[in-house]
Amino acid sequence: MKKWMIVTIIIVYSILLGMIIYYAVDNNNRKNKLEKKVETLETNLKLYYENVYDGNELGKLFIFPGETNIEFDDDGIMSGEAFIYKDGVIEIALYDGKYCAYKKNTLEITKANIKECVVNRQKN
Repeated sequence: MKKWMIVTIIIVYSILLGMIIYYAVDNNNRKNKLEKKVETLETNLKLYYENVYDGNELGKLFIFPGETNIEFDDDGIMSGEAFIYKDGVIEIALYDGKYCAYKKNTLEITKANIKECVVNRQKN
């Protein structure tokens, strides 16, 4: 009887440990994917600012997923915004359903809901 209890306990702990490891790896992969998407989007927005942006505009807002003239793979992104200020500063907020990647000066990836993951559009 004791052998079966020990085997059962070992199996239960193994399953729990496996689930913890799986979610830790999944969370890390999601964060890395978001970080790469922000870097790609920022590069494309810089090119847009240098080549297309009309300096007479106050700023330019892009909403993802959606119709924009920025080349960007928004696969896995539930919601996102990017704003280019008149002086060329770029602000990005991308939401994947669990994490929000926000970048203006530095990149921050935090757990958030969709309502919190927006660009501020405040004057510098």
